[in-house]
Amino acid sequence: MTDIIHIAFAPENLLLTLLLLFFLGLNIVSLIGVLDFDSFDFDLDADTDIDLDADVDSDLELNSKTGGAGFGEDTMIELLRFFHFGKMPVIVIVTCLVAVMWGISLYSNQYFNNGSLGLSMLYLIPNFIISLFITKFLLTPFSGMFSKLNRKGNAETTIEGKLCKVILEATEQRIGQAEAVDNGRIITINIKSVKGIIPKGFQCIVVDKSKENYYNVQKVEEI
Repeated sequence: MTDIIHIAFAPENLLLTLLLLFFLGLNIVSLIGVLDFDSFDFDLDADTDIDLDADVDSDLELNSKTGGAGFGEDTMIELLRFFHFGKMPVIVIVTCLVAVMWGISLYSNQYFNNGSLGLSMLYLIPNFIISLFITKFLLTPFSGMFSKLNRKGNAETTIEGKLCKVILEATEQRIGQAEAVDNGRIITINIKSVKGIIPKGFQCIVVDKSKENYYNVQKVEEI
C-alpha cells in the first residue's frame, strides 16, 4: 500500500493523482447532496466558450463562427455523443476517464519510464486516446440507465407554446437545439423548423413535440 501511494505521488504521476482526487471529491459531495450532478453539465461551443448548464438533460452544442451547421460540426457532435457526452452527466464521464488515465499512467511510468517528467507528459497523449475508448466501453452499460432517468424527467416537461432561443441552427430536415425555460430552469431541447432555416440566436415559439422526441418550432416573426 505504501508503495502504491509513493508511486501515485511521484512527480510523473502527481498531476493525474491530484485530478483524480479532485473529481472523486466532487462525486462524493454530489452523492451526499451538497451539490448536484446537474451543476457540472455544460455545452460546448465552437468558439471554445464553455458554459455551465443547470440541466442534466443538456445535449452538447457545437456551432461554427458563421452560425452554420456544416459537416465538420455534425461529425464532431456525433463523435462526442459516441463517448457518451450529452447522454450522461459530464462529471461521471470525466471522473471515469481520469481514473483510467491514472491507472495507465501508474503502469506506464513504473515500467517504461525512468522518472523523466518530460516523458510522462508525452505519455499523456496516447494515454488520453486509449482511455477515451476504455471509458466508452466501461460506461456503455450505464448509458441506458441515465437515458431512462432523463426521459422520466422530461415526462413532466411541457414547453409547447413557450419561447425558446436557438443555439444550434435548425431546418425542416436537420435537428438543431434551443434553450427554453421550464419551471424556472433553463433546459436544452432538440428542435426542427416548421418552415425554412432558423439560424442561431433567433427567438422561436415551440409548436409541438414530435414522436421522435424533438420539438417543432417557428420563428416568432412568422407567427
